[in-house]
Amino acid sequence: MKELTEAEKAELNAHIKGAARILYQNTELEKLKSFESIEWEVREQILTYVAPEIGNFFYQQERRSKKDEKEKSQAV
Repeated sequence: MKELTEAEKAELNAHIKGAARILYQNTELEKLKSFESIEWEVREQILTYVAPEIGNFFYQQERRSKKDEKEKSQAV
């Protein structure tokens, strides 16, 4: 894994805080009563909303990369 620059870390943290704000606003208050219930809720939300989007983004990037490589090899 490549190390993030300070600017990338700051940008990522800003996006994470924005996402956390949205997810928090959509969390039932009873799920925020203990560290354990918060941890379970965060995990569930990450698995439901965050991870699939990131996985899909990586998948699409890989498909584009392979398509570009194929087009370059055919152009030669």
